[in-house]
This record gives sequence, structure tokens and C-alpha cells, in this order.
Amino acid sequence: MSIVDDMRVHLKRLRYLELQEAHHEAEAIVHHEDILAALQARDVRGTTSRLRAHLKMLEEFRERLFRAHGDVFA
Repeated sequence: MSIVDDMRVHLKRLRYLELQEAHHEAEAIVHHEDILAALQARDVRGTTSRLRAHLKMLEEFRERLFRAHGDVFA
């Protein structure tokens, strides 16, 4: 099995867990709307800060998943 295949398996597991445990749809929609508004306004700083906040939320959620389900990714 190649490295890419190994990563794909882990990403599928991660996505499955995200779909089972993520309940931040409303927050994600607000983030996306804010990002789009900043893009439409051609606000580079606003877009950058909103994207970073959104990605930070995702990163923190995934870290919680890794801690809770570390055995799945070993």
C-alpha cells in the first residue's frame, strides 16, 4: 500500500468521525457567509482573518477527535 493510500484511509476515517460527531453546522455556515462577504468586499485582511478563524475551529475539532479516537489512527 502506498503512502497516499494510507493517508486516504486515515482521511476517510477522520471524515466519518467528523460527520458522526460534528454539530457545528450553524457556526460553519456563518463562517462561510462571513468569508464570502469579505471576499465580495475585496477585504483581504477580513478574508484572511475569517479564513484563519474558520480553519482554527476545524483544527481544534480534529484535535479533539484525535484525542478521543487515537486508537483509530494508530
